[in-house]
Amino acid sequence: MPRSPWKRRWGVASGGVVAASALLALAGVSSSALVAQTSPMGNLFPQLANVKVGSATASNNDTNPYGVAVVPKTMGNLVAGDVLVADFNSSAGTFGAGTSIVEVNPTTGQSTTFYQNADITGPVGIAINPSNDIVWVGYWGSTANGSGSGYAVINSSGTLIANYTSTNSTFAGVWGAAVAPGAFFWSNVAVSNTGADGQVWRLNPNPTGTSNGQPLNATYTALATGLPTNSNVSGGETASNAGGPQGMVYDPANGMLYVADDVNNTIYAIPNALTATTPQTPMVVSQSPLLQSPQNIAINPQNGDLLVVNGATNNDLLEINPMNGMVVATRVLDTGAAGGLFGLATATNAMGQLQVYYDDSNSSTLNALMAPNTAYGSYAFVRGNGHVSSFGPLGTGQPAAPASGVVGYAPDPAMAGAGWEVTASGMVMSVGGAPSYGSVQTAGVTHLAAPIVGIASTPDGMGYWLVGADGGVFAFGDAHYMGNTYTDGLTGLGGAHPLAAPIVGIASTPDGMGYWLVGADGGVFAFGDAEYMGNTYTDGLTGLGGAHPLAAPIVGIASTPDGMGYWLVGADGGVFAFGDAHYMGNTYTDGLTGLHGAHPLAQPVIGLVPTPDGMGYWLLAADGGVFAFGNAEYMGSGPAFGDTGPFTAGGSISA
Repeated sequence: MPRSPWKRRWGVASGGVVAASALLALAGVSSSALVAQTSPMGNLFPQLANVKVGSATASNNDTNPYGVAVVPKTMGNLVAGDVLVADFNSSAGTFGAGTSIVEVNPTTGQSTTFYQNADITGPVGIAINPSNDIVWVGYWGSTANGSGSGYAVINSSGTLIANYTSTNSTFAGVWGAAVAPGAFFWSNVAVSNTGADGQVWRLNPNPTGTSNGQPLNATYTALATGLPTNSNVSGGETASNAGGPQGMVYDPANGMLYVADDVNNTIYAIPNALTATTPQTPMVVSQSPLLQSPQNIAINPQNGDLLVVNGATNNDLLEINPMNGMVVATRVLDTGAAGGLFGLATATNAMGQLQVYYDDSNSSTLNALMAPNTAYGSYAFVRGNGHVSSFGPLGTGQPAAPASGVVGYAPDPAMAGAGWEVTASGMVMSVGGAPSYGSVQTAGVTHLAAPIVGIASTPDGMGYWLVGADGGVFAFGDAHYMGNTYTDGLTGLGGAHPLAAPIVGIASTPDGMGYWLVGADGGVFAFGDAEYMGNTYTDGLTGLGGAHPLAAPIVGIASTPDGMGYWLVGADGGVFAFGDAHYMGNTYTDGLTGLHGAHPLAQPVIGLVPTPDGMGYWLLAADGGVFAFGNAEYMGSGPAFGDTGPFTAGGSISA
């Protein structure tokens, strides 16, 4: 969404707070629409991987990361692109007793100490001057009620050069920090005990020297007062229960300072943030029910929307349209204990790709949503009627004509979102504009010895193979026929030398000069340059019967990126790795109990899709359920969008 000229035209009255209804009216949206919103409009940043960047625990074991800020340029001890993290708690777990700022390198994950001293006790917010000559740290202070708060000024070499404090409530429970050209902002949440004493201030340094450590000629301007806080709680507000205006970010496009208040679950906009000389009227941007203790806020540099992390319930990230207050999309960042999120910052890398950094107190780590190092995968489900439901950055089209009896799906590597579906009768249908290379019927086959059960595309997308339950293989386009189970001396599903179990899948080697077939019993057959790496029998199992049978039939096979290994997956979610395939877990390690037991799958697993680098995989279930392992990122499922299938096939989507 491009920046809207509306963002520069808001009119502002003096005194009080502009209600959400007034702001929404400016954007042509009714306030009732906002109040009624109980779900987001979409899945947030599905193309970005959710990764742990590095530890946020300081060298003295300070923990509970709060504020974060991205270093804008290399200077002194700071390196452009590194992220500073404030540790709020001491090693003993005491709230507001931390004294450390950690610098994390997102490339290596290495954490080092940038600054560590008692003069920033309880660091809560970090703001870095765009020229990178000053790091501003807002801190709670060593007194329980926040009266010892201040704003520390640290140069890029990690040396304290000034410390702004006061005795007249200019700093009283500092709880947030932000930066703008020539100015710095902070919030107070412990001015009095009224519960309506939240403040937002601007500081213009105008440095001409210091006196007793205090900068001379600095100007202080209160931008907003009377915002909700926790100061009226029993026993008074302390570092362990502080709440009120905290996360804040300045938008140079419209002069607004956006502020998140977790007490009343509101996002405010303070106009004229750089030029105002008296308190302004905060405007309510959003009071969406999806805001659940909003902790921090940042701007999406790609579209001007607001990003907000929730500290309660789902530990999720929200994208909010600042023009109408609607939550555009959400994404759960941590499925652990509620209250794990606080700090948030955005940046773009050298390729212009969005990076969203956040800290997580549940793991004491700096995490990020960022583009993966390899081409990102996607996955899709196919119904028996050919309908495709896809998840991830690459969408799929629909088949050219309605179908029935679809049993397999293969992506077209040459066309994003395109591919082929196959029915049990061997009819092949193109999806998303993929070219057709023929089907069993066009090849003149009038009778199949067994139903078709799978399809695999060649690496260049110029052909595909079909495989039957009897192990028969049909090649189309530039797909090379390399043999089948009959050429191995077997006689299909009957005869003198039948298969121990029906074939259920086929996978191509990376160069397209070979393929593997897999049977329901876990038997693997290799043809062309496909190397045999083992099967479930070599793992000590005995197929579908015998002394040590599989818990459920095998339903699919997938190759590693280099073709030196493969995975097999069972209907119960069991995963078997061979060759250089990495085992990353299965549905049992997720606490489920296969197709039966105390915690069974809702529906059987129908396929496995590896990530492009082979360091993870998704398992797809017949009800549209998705299980992600390794570096595979969960990007949505059928049930999450009200679609429970049944699905008969699943697969990857080519980039």
